[in-house]
Amino acid sequence: MTRRPLAVLRTLGLIGLLAIVPVRAGASPFSEMRGHLGFGYAKLFATDAPGGSMAAAAGLDLPVTTDLRAGIEAGIDLLGSSAFERGSLLGEVDYSVFELLGQVHWKPSWRGPVGRVSIGPGLFKAKADLNSSGPAAFEDLPVNEWGPGVAGSVTFISRKASKVSAGLELGGRWIALSKEDWSLFNARLVIHY
Repeated sequence: MTRRPLAVLRTLGLIGLLAIVPVRAGASPFSEMRGHLGFGYAKLFATDAPGGSMAAAAGLDLPVTTDLRAGIEAGIDLLGSSAFERGSLLGEVDYSVFELLGQVHWKPSWRGPVGRVSIGPGLFKAKADLNSSGPAAFEDLPVNEWGPGVAGSVTFISRKASKVSAGLELGGRWIALSKEDWSLFNARLVIHY
């Protein structure tokens, strides 16, 4: 096997392990399930990347301990477009990422605005779609690939118990791809419920 399929298998294995993390004895797993929705901005850091655009995500998690939760998240990052000129030909590339994450969420015990720290592996669908009058001149630009990666974020949110709370999430993603690895930054308004 090559290195890429092994990395994908390892990532899927980690996501599977997170999905079966045992919850505390005596508690129904669904009675303590919590969710979150996020909407905001995402920026791709790669060669010729556009300025960035919108991002959205939704996730569910279950308690593992008092300060630790584990769950899954799905999201989409619409990263914008870049224009290219080669000779008399023009091309435009639209960038996007779809992500499936397995995450562990930690509630820090210290005082301060940080209410949640999240990290975990993910599987990402990276796309750079080409629109051009002469596609052969731009054949090096399109990307349409699944890749393993890692996601992490810090959420500025109140730690007081409430049914619904809002905060600001700042995060990053690193995606292993065959041509060039992609790095993403996002800033989202999140609603935890």
